Amino acid sequence: MADGNKFILICDESGAVGFTDKPLNADFPIGIVAGVLFSEDDFIAVKDELPAIANKYEDIDGKLHITELTPENQEALRKDIFDLIEVSDGLIVYEAVAHQAIQARCAEEQKIWDEFKKAKEKEGYSYNIPRVTERMLSALFQCCFIRTLHSDLLKNTDPSSCEIAIYTDPLDKPILDEIAAKIAGYLNIPNVIKTEGPFTRFNKSDQKVESLEGTAVSKINLQEGKEIKDLSTVKFSLSVDDTMGLLADVVSNSLLYTLKESYEKDSSIQLFSPDSVASHALAGRIPELNEPKDFDLLQNMNFVPIENGKFVFPEGMTIESYFLEASPK
Repeated sequence: MADGNKFILICDESGAVGFTDKPLNADFPIGIVAGVLFSEDDFIAVKDELPAIANKYEDIDGKLHITELTPENQEALRKDIFDLIEVSDGLIVYEAVAHQAIQARCAEEQKIWDEFKKAKEKEGYSYNIPRVTERMLSALFQCCFIRTLHSDLLKNTDPSSCEIAIYTDPLDKPILDEIAAKIAGYLNIPNVIKTEGPFTRFNKSDQKVESLEGTAVSKINLQEGKEIKDLSTVKFSLSVDDTMGLLADVVSNSLLYTLKESYEKDSSIQLFSPDSVASHALAGRIPELNEPKDFDLLQNMNFVPIENGKFVFPEGMTIESYFLEASPK
């Protein structure tokens, strides 16, 4: 018998998951990372069955993806994978976003940053404000992992003994590192992350670089009365596996088309809702999110909340102190 506190998440991406400033492909307005979450016992059984399923279908360049198969084989592969999931305790977890919504949110934030930069330049300071872009792939992976943590399969698991092994299709190492960093960042909430100085900024009035002493602080602002469960002891690993990835490839591809169909019928539909996936063959394996009920991908992509064209910061914090609690020497 395997350890009851170990879980396996097999996930993959489909659709528009590039950078937020890239042109939108109208054929794929949705980006998604989807996966299947198993207990360790069920994963062992699934792992033994997958190679036989993969071998039934054509193998192209050593990799098998559902989009590379004939329509007949695509349908047959979907049935094989769905049947395998149905006889397990596997749950479907996913995160999806409409590319257009992310582009609009980035444009809104960029406008605020540009106005801040202009105001500071009038005061004689030059700030290197980066362009507001986001690699949606790593953000979607992080949010899919968050939904995993709050799924029915894990909700009664003690974080101090919980281990989650993540398998995905091969990705470049920098992207894997970025995904791992995103996940680790969430697990460290509500811990305050501090980076000690010194830091510098350029004073344009006297053309000199000022040295700043202090600490760069990353903080999470919670609404009054809310609490976040300490997940810092949850262990996770991130690995690539072609055979495991086939299962998630089929699931993510099928969910993409289900969500695309729902979105084209109603562009205001919530992409993570029972209505958006009701027509999917595995809809019964897609649990509603337990907590937090108000989870929002847009607010989780390192964005500061915006109201009426302005950033909304915790009380006593400003656009500068939010990112740098430091002062000139």
